Amino acid sequence: MKGLESILFADENASANIDDLYCENMDKKILSEEDIDFNQIKNMIVFLIAEIGGEKGLSKKGIHKTCFAIKSNLGEKFELNNMLPFYWYYYGPYSQVINDCIEMAMNDGLIEEQIVEERYKRYIVSDLNKYNPPTNLDITKIGSVINGLNIQWYNIENLTDFIYRNYSPRIFRYHFYKTKLSIGNCSDKVPNIVFRQEHIYNVYRNQIREWMYKSEGNLPRDDFFSIYRIIFSRYITFLQRIFNKKLKFNTEMIGHLNDVTKITEDAWETFGEGERILEHDDYVPYHISLPIWKKKYISHLESWEKSLNAFEEHIISVIGLENLKTNYTTREKEFLKTVLR
Repeated sequence: MKGLESILFADENASANIDDLYCENMDKKILSEEDIDFNQIKNMIVFLIAEIGGEKGLSKKGIHKTCFAIKSNLGEKFELNNMLPFYWYYYGPYSQVINDCIEMAMNDGLIEEQIVEERYKRYIVSDLNKYNPPTNLDITKIGSVINGLNIQWYNIENLTDFIYRNYSPRIFRYHFYKTKLSIGNCSDKVPNIVFRQEHIYNVYRNQIREWMYKSEGNLPRDDFFSIYRIIFSRYITFLQRIFNKKLKFNTEMIGHLNDVTKITEDAWETFGEGERILEHDDYVPYHISLPIWKKKYISHLESWEKSLNAFEEHIISVIGLENLKTNYTTREKEFLKTVLR
């Protein structure tokens, strides 16, 4: 791990004194919790849940993405612009401040949490009939964004697609998101189809191939992601062989789609861990967390590479398709040997 850390973070000082933390503009001190009007943001969140979600409410992911879209569109015209520090992570833009304000609104009895499915929660206004919009917030500007953008705000898939396509720091995120979505749909739906299973599988396979090639063609070029690119290229080579058009339809392969989904999730989360380090607003709690974020990224790189090795060997041993075997180049192999455990 030490070798990998020295390559990724050679020029960074993770132990900066908080009192000395400044933005690129040296006249401006980094945002701290004392600079934030949490009540104002809490009121905005309740307003968004009431106006957009109504009786259906909004999910936590939806709240984060909606606030990010408002901030991105209004910029300095938005009174809360400098109080909403975000970073990019697994599900796109995320703000610890928004998360804290959701908890505050719940504790104050303004909103309630509903569990719709086992892993899906949404938030509704506690008494929508008695709700009144806040008077200390410029809701006209917020409303102009909500009404001006052609988005189904309550539809999380539609909103996610819009955010990734228009605001991602790296277009790779959008293309890989579409790859992951296609693989997930294939894994969820194809095994349960009785009639025309091969035809439906081929439709999804073509979608997967289209988006995975776009992902590979738009891999992040930052030096920081050099190791990620090496492992990702091997992952894509493996996908190419699994979803090869010349490979005869095999029901055993269908049975391993969940494993393909898991490896894809590993690749997605590893990218999220890395992008968070590069793409975070200047906020003291984020800077304090940087050393932990760096360790998590290194851990994910190592875990993902090992999982890819194990999955490849498993698929080959079970299905017996030696042409699924992928290899690093000699140069890549030597490089990874020096940085991964």
